[in-house]
Order: sequence, then structure tokens, then C-alpha cells
Amino acid sequence: MHGLTVDTRDDASVDALVAETVATLGGLDIVVNGAARPGAVPETPGIAGVSSDYILEEINTKLVGYLRVARAAAPHLVANGWERIINISGVAARQRGAACDAASARTWKLPCSVQRRLSAYQTTAMSL
Repeated sequence: MHGLTVDTRDDASVDALVAETVATLGGLDIVVNGAARPGAVPETPGIAGVSSDYILEEINTKLVGYLRVARAAAPHLVANGWERIINISGVAARQRGAACDAASARTWKLPCSVQRRLSAYQTTAMSL
């Protein structure tokens, strides 16, 4: 078992994670995106409590972070010819009224875009 730490908000951190994973394991067959800020809730419940900084941080961590990971992993997945990307979107993607709906809901839909771009290479993407 290998444990690595990554900050999905940082391109260099994501690139280093993928490079180290490929070097350690000899390739990449599956990516599971599960980034989140544990316990990240706005100070005030509801839309009034969602500051721009809060929502932008959520989007950068999850949505853009998942894209960073998919982008860094794609060349390795394509080289293998048939691989998977799984995004764990979180409960907020399927609930109404959650402050971080935007980030979680977009991660729920993200695989559609990734799938279209990688389908010619037999690489698929999905959300859980």
C-alpha cells in the first residue's frame, strides 16, 4: 500500500502525485477523485452565508481539482488503452439547498465532459 498526499488546488502538487504514482506503480489504470474540505460549511446557513471566497475555494478544490487530476492522468490512462476515472461527488450534489451545491453538482456532471474527450481512447469516466 502506498499513501500520497495531494493538494488538488495546486497544479504542481497534482502533477507530482501522478508522476510519483506512475513511477512507483509502473502505470496508472484507475483514478478516483475524492477531494473535499472536511467539514467545510459557511459561517451562516443558507445562501446569505456563502461568501465568494468560500464558494471559489470549494470549486477550486473539487471541480477544478478533479479536472487537474483528470488532465494529469489522461496521458497515462490513454497509453493503457482502457481505463477509468471515478469522481466522488458528495451528498450535496444530490441535495437541495446545500451551500456547496455548485461545486458538488458540477463534479456530478464532470464525467460527461471528460468522457466525451477520452471516449476515442476507451477511457471512461463516472460519478458516484
